[in-house]
Amino acid sequence: MNPDAWRARVVRVITVWTALLHLPWAVAVANGLACVMGWWAAVLASGLWVVALLMPFCVVFDTIPDRPRSWWRVDLVEKPYLVHWMAVHLGVLGWVPGLIVGNGWPSLVAYGVGVLLFGWGSFVTARRLRVREVAVRVEGLPAAFEGYRIVHLTDLHVGSFTTPSRVARWFDRVREIGGDLVVVTGDLVTSGNEFHGAVVELMGRLRAVDGVFCVPGNHDYFGDGDGLFGQISASGVRVLCNESVDIARGGASITVAGVDDAWTSRMDVARSVAGRTGVIVLLAHDPVVFDEAVSLGVSVVLGGHTHGGQIALPLGFPGATLWLARHCNLTRFANRYSLGLYRKRGSTLVVSGGMGCTGVPVRVGVVPEVLVVSLVAA
Repeated sequence: MNPDAWRARVVRVITVWTALLHLPWAVAVANGLACVMGWWAAVLASGLWVVALLMPFCVVFDTIPDRPRSWWRVDLVEKPYLVHWMAVHLGVLGWVPGLIVGNGWPSLVAYGVGVLLFGWGSFVTARRLRVREVAVRVEGLPAAFEGYRIVHLTDLHVGSFTTPSRVARWFDRVREIGGDLVVVTGDLVTSGNEFHGAVVELMGRLRAVDGVFCVPGNHDYFGDGDGLFGQISASGVRVLCNESVDIARGGASITVAGVDDAWTSRMDVARSVAGRTGVIVLLAHDPVVFDEAVSLGVSVVLGGHTHGGQIALPLGFPGATLWLARHCNLTRFANRYSLGLYRKRGSTLVVSGGMGCTGVPVRVGVVPEVLVVSLVAA
């Protein structure tokens, strides 16, 4: 699908969904405030419904493709509206209890909880970064690569919501980690070309003993993706598009392969690992490649794309497990491999929750993360 067709579909879907979503919310507002405002409550609710329906045209559609915008527009207009948009979903859940008790207060209370929850997820959680250590058992791993550390970054989505300055601070932490290899598995930007220069500069900051490798994601082609990766290659980062390279150490070697984007049908897993044997680490933006990778003898697949749903249980509560977030997130039913580790016939898939946001700039229960993947002998 070309970017224009994709944008037209987004406009249609969001407009219809916003209109339907806000109808019960507006009725709840009218019912909840009727005892205070009388018939003016219905007038207010109708006006709010119209405003809510028109806002996507200046908050969502006007920002596709992504481009630099003032901080006040982003933080005082766009993010608050999108937090409201998400909170309305919880408000709708209070619709049935409201019918039972005969007023709109259950819906309004649920909406208020949503504002607090998603507001925190937008203005606090989405700015955080955690470093998560993952050990992956690899059959036939050469002794020279025991404990080999791969720093895995994905889904940066550098743009107005995940700003270059924030990603620069995150990259400072990445450089402190060290690592033998740094890999970035796609979606460096959200859309358009306006942030390409910032991304190239940021990628140039990454360092590792055996270099920095990168593969494209679907959002990178919502603009001049070929131009972007040409600039990244010129900066010294190795871009792998259906190709592979050997990493040597102590007389032994492993293969690092990378596939192009699946969404635009550029992916060719077989070509990326053709003629390779032994331990193969495959970089792929979309974890959908895992089944084919297993059949081709790939040892480890590192991917992203899902963002872990961006919203998941345990909603950030202390002590909650990654297992719960993996099985209870917004992308769980759309993506078979949504978050965490998956093993099949000796191969391992590692899906990161990523760093940036797409769609709504909200993360609840899925903190932006960097994975440090350590290879250990099975």
